[in-house]
Amino acid sequence: MCYKDEQEQKRAQKFEKKIKGYPAYIKNFCLRIRGNSTKLTYLAAITHFLEWLKEKQIIESLECAELKKVTDTNLIEYSNALLSGTIGGRKYKISTVLNKHAMLKAFWVFLQNNGWAETNIVNTLPKSLYKQEREAIVRIPTTAERKKLITGVLKKPSRFLRLRNIAILALMAGTGLRSEELLGCELHSTCLSEDGSETSYVTTKRKGYLDIEHQVEIEPVAVQYIMPYFKMRQNMEADTDALFLSKNKKRLDKSGLDQIFSYNCPTIHAHMMRDLFATDLYTKTKDLVLVQKRLNHKNPGTTANMYISIKPEENFFSVMKKMFDRYKRQYTVA
Repeated sequence: MCYKDEQEQKRAQKFEKKIKGYPAYIKNFCLRIRGNSTKLTYLAAITHFLEWLKEKQIIESLECAELKKVTDTNLIEYSNALLSGTIGGRKYKISTVLNKHAMLKAFWVFLQNNGWAETNIVNTLPKSLYKQEREAIVRIPTTAERKKLITGVLKKPSRFLRLRNIAILALMAGTGLRSEELLGCELHSTCLSEDGSETSYVTTKRKGYLDIEHQVEIEPVAVQYIMPYFKMRQNMEADTDALFLSKNKKRLDKSGLDQIFSYNCPTIHAHMMRDLFATDLYTKTKDLVLVQKRLNHKNPGTTANMYISIKPEENFFSVMKKMFDRYKRQYTVA
């Protein structure tokens, strides 16, 4: 079973455990949602709102008939409480509140369709009440942060960790893979062309396509940094075909991946490597369609809004080469 399937199975078990004890109408709504991770997100949002309604004595129970008592005024009070931090002492961002509105809107459509609500309380909110200011969607790590991250990895005393972590950074910066997509890469379906005569690629299941394996092209400049670990991995015995292993020869998990960043440069997180890839690729090609395709974005507007206006810094692999040249005598990289 591949990594994506393993994670989806775990989420399915978690959802089945959490949904127990809920009224049938909530369970029926959640079962209409594709993906167990999304089911859990919707369930959490609905539960949070309904529990607040119970605490405020607006409803007496979670029975569906009680929801006819809920008005858009109640939703406004709830939203304001989220923004002000009077629920659990945590202030929520406007973007988070708007995401909750979107999920509650879908839930109330379901209630309307089944005759359990007369109006959709989200639709009747004044449009001007909750506006999100346009802000930078992505933050690209500075050149100083990139140097700190790479230097931290190169200074690892363990040759295995050093080669593995450099390979991970190079693969992320050379493909734009998301964390789970990278962790799902298998050894047998990874093809690296050392001389660049053929296209190098990894095969993995991409977000939104759990039933399809995709070949993801690797930028040629990244291959030289992946190859030393790849050769080491081919000679390692393990119970898994995972490309990236933990120290105990199990498939590297999300926690292990995140530690590469938190230990070496806490201001960078894994998803920023995807943003680096997109920015570097667009800077080099000025081809928005190509960037959209490589990122696996369904909507070209998403790609344009996120990356087209970002002022690029030094290319990631240019920084990596400088760090390798600086430390090649003191630390064995290959």
